[in-house]
Amino acid sequence: MTADELTTGTNTLAVPAPKPELKPKSGPETVVLLFGPGALRRLQDGTKRAAVVPAKQVGSLKVGSSLTAKSVFGDARLPLQVRARHDLPGGIDGLPALAETAGLTLADFTVETEWSGYLTTARQNVPKAAVVLVVDPAGPMTGTLYDKKKKKKTSGSGPWAWYRVDLQLQPVADAQIHPADRKPLATRIRTVCDRLAPEAQMREAVDAVAEVLLGSHRAHGTITRELRARIGSAQTDAAVAWLRRNKLLVGLGAERVWSPRLLVGLRIQMPASLAGDRTPEPDTADVAGAVAGVR
Repeated sequence: MTADELTTGTNTLAVPAPKPELKPKSGPETVVLLFGPGALRRLQDGTKRAAVVPAKQVGSLKVGSSLTAKSVFGDARLPLQVRARHDLPGGIDGLPALAETAGLTLADFTVETEWSGYLTTARQNVPKAAVVLVVDPAGPMTGTLYDKKKKKKTSGSGPWAWYRVDLQLQPVADAQIHPADRKPLATRIRTVCDRLAPEAQMREAVDAVAEVLLGSHRAHGTITRELRARIGSAQTDAAVAWLRRNKLLVGLGAERVWSPRLLVGLRIQMPASLAGDRTPEPDTADVAGAVAGVR
């Protein structure tokens, strides 16, 4: 199965692809791999440069080989040429380090913003030895590319209001942190890190990641390319994993948020429909209006 993604809008789902097809024509056989519509578009425009596949499915492919990317929806096909091949006999856990050595970034593989989220999904599809194929388009796309219709994700309804967090209130990813509570949150994170006392290199990476996540002013912060370039992808992912392991962060990928344990007593803005019978904080209308435009 191909460890790639079906990308529809901003959502990324695993595509468990069947074994590569072989064109029943004379001459060299061309491997056909399945991709989601979004991934196929990114292969076409060059923003997706690499894919991870099970080693046993592409044993004959080498630099210069041709293959075809086919959409899982519709009959769209895109010819590709292999520019580089990197083997991962021990599995995809070594992918971030290999990518850094090979000059690849997470964005060359996926629209996920963290290696941890991508690896969690990919590991299910490529549980054993893997191969990283770096590819370039070798011709125009043919056929019709369709998007799969998706169900809208429920993220609450009705007006947004400010609520004080308790241990039973799970923040939604785009919940705003109240402006007056952002410094207290940063102080809490530093205090926990001081108490846990990770070794110096990890502490430096954790501080850098926390600063970037806090800069979003939301329960969910985005790991930026600038951060990865500054401290390295491996260190970035190790710091995120440390924060999650020590329960400062909960959830994966787009659902990763600051832990309610950190946020207890602080104010977040979220849909009233998800707040249960909690009473909104009074006298916050002006602040709510000021941040509504950046939600």
